[in-house]
Amino acid sequence: MNNGEAVVYGDAVNEPILQKAHTDTADIVVVSVGSIIPSMAIIDKVRRINKHAFIIARGTLIQNVEMLYKAGADQVLPEKLEIAIDLLNRILVKRLIPQKEVNRILTHIRNTSLGEFSRKDIVNQPSVLDEFPNISITAVTVEKGSQAENRSLIDLELRKKTGVTLLAIRRGTEIIEHPVPETFFRPEDIAYLLGNPEQINYASEMLLRKTP
Repeated sequence: MNNGEAVVYGDAVNEPILQKAHTDTADIVVVSVGSIIPSMAIIDKVRRINKHAFIIARGTLIQNVEMLYKAGADQVLPEKLEIAIDLLNRILVKRLIPQKEVNRILTHIRNTSLGEFSRKDIVNQPSVLDEFPNISITAVTVEKGSQAENRSLIDLELRKKTGVTLLAIRRGTEIIEHPVPETFFRPEDIAYLLGNPEQINYASEMLLRKTP
């Protein structure tokens, strides 16, 4: 390879090939073989060579997921299911379905299709916010001349008057996480607010509405 990466050509079912690829010291091993029998054999050999490697395996069919996990894989990607979910996701987004509803639908499909194995997926886990349909995180830009301009959180009493939680402020390239009460709002700040629609609307009036 041009950048100096080592490439080993051979059948990974053969243990000497795995040894030559330094599988014994690898922290992550990806098994992307279409056939279930060779995949299981490779996973079994990798697990015997290296008990601590994190093994990610591709499974063509949903029916293969359980077998690959039992063979020793830590994560299994059901290829056809994930392609179908990705297609549906794009359709729902195009149809302007709210993201929380999209997440709920996709989570239900994964749970129904994979059963207990859906809990092993470290990537596609539902957000805690998905459990609260009326709560969301909204980004609001502070306008020049608004009630919030050049005023501190404690002076504005944002939470007391509106009920929202200010999670962070983006100021240019800087992110101010967990702003303290003495934090001042500046024009063009982006405030990340947590709350229900009514609370967000009240807070937006303070950040956007021009003062008399």
